[in-house]
Amino acid sequence: MLEVDCPYAPPTEDLWKVPIADVPLVEPGAALQPLGKDPSRAGDESLTSRRFFSTKTLAGFGPLQDGGVRANNPLAIVFKEAAILWPGAEKQDLLVSIGTGTTVKRPSSTGSRQNRTVRDSAIPRMIRAVLASPSMDAEQGFFEALNLVPTRMRTDIHRLDHVVPGRLPRLDDVDALGLLAQESFSVPDALIRTVLTTGFFFFEVDRYPLPRQGSLLCHGSILCKGVVPRSVVRRLIREFPDAHFETQQGQSLGRVDEDDGCVDCGYYRKKGDIPLYLAGRSASRSELPGRRVTSG
Repeated sequence: MLEVDCPYAPPTEDLWKVPIADVPLVEPGAALQPLGKDPSRAGDESLTSRRFFSTKTLAGFGPLQDGGVRANNPLAIVFKEAAILWPGAEKQDLLVSIGTGTTVKRPSSTGSRQNRTVRDSAIPRMIRAVLASPSMDAEQGFFEALNLVPTRMRTDIHRLDHVVPGRLPRLDDVDALGLLAQESFSVPDALIRTVLTTGFFFFEVDRYPLPRQGSLLCHGSILCKGVVPRSVVRRLIREFPDAHFETQQGQSLGRVDEDDGCVDCGYYRKKGDIPLYLAGRSASRSELPGRRVTSG
């Protein structure tokens, strides 16, 4: 079943493999300083260095910290904003958290008793706790926020990240772009299927809605936002051979691969009628807002 909506349109059918260099290397809100730092000294400075996370003092407000430190992965903010924008939606169609690269975390060696005593003292433990907190570790923040999401709502929530071999490059290490550009990663199949079923199709009203038995009958067409619509349809049918459109009330609008478009030029269009029910009241033509054809 496909419910039409969502503004997402990849350029071609080859989008499933993308170079990692196309992924931003900077978290939103990170304050970059002039480039040119020697990459061989990548481990000399802490992530909490003033180079990236220095405070700014504003008159009347006091010191302000970079927003990327407090809201490194605002998954909870997304849920709040989505509920405001679409109050009638029971769940989101698609939510993707995109990381800027991660590395495999290996357990540290125990070392001597003296080293363990220093490592387990209050200040080192506090530093490790801060660096592993959601404010510094975006992946940790994503999974902590995911713990608060009901299981039934998690199927369309995805984390897209790439494991970088060795140490992660510094935020200003532009010399690492050459090595990163040689790598590629595959988008998970589950995310591809979710994008196919939520991100390409929308319903556009073709004529003025008509009141009919407590509802508004909207005559229009299901269109595809993809630059190459036929490629999208072929990939969708490959993943879901019996794919069909259906309204939220369970009314079938027919199979996806049976449309009124043009196979030669690739244009996709599927005509249909969708009733818009008004709870507890009857519809009249005078109640219809505006006089323009709308879409979405």
